[in-house]
Amino acid sequence: MRRGKAPRLPAAALFDAQALSVAEYVMAREGARYFGELARRVRAGEPVDSVLAGARSLPRSVAGLDDSWRAWVADVGGGPGGRPGISRAPRGR
Repeated sequence: MRRGKAPRLPAAALFDAQALSVAEYVMAREGARYFGELARRVRAGEPVDSVLAGARSLPRSVAGLDDSWRAWVADVGGGPGGRPGISRAPRGR
């Protein structure tokens, strides 16, 4: 593997890693209780945007959540040559 290039993961492994990272990000920003509520309501059929409307510090849309999560991953070391610091809260929080 060349320096600065992330290894290619099989699609299922990539999905698992991203899902875990998003979960850690949501919990770092809102807490485990909110994440549980988010999961419960989405499983019950409520749109994610609707659930995000009740968040205190997360964006209120899936697109906004995706953008802020990607910035968080880059900030905590997920960029080229870095290792995601999944359990670290965003800086300044």
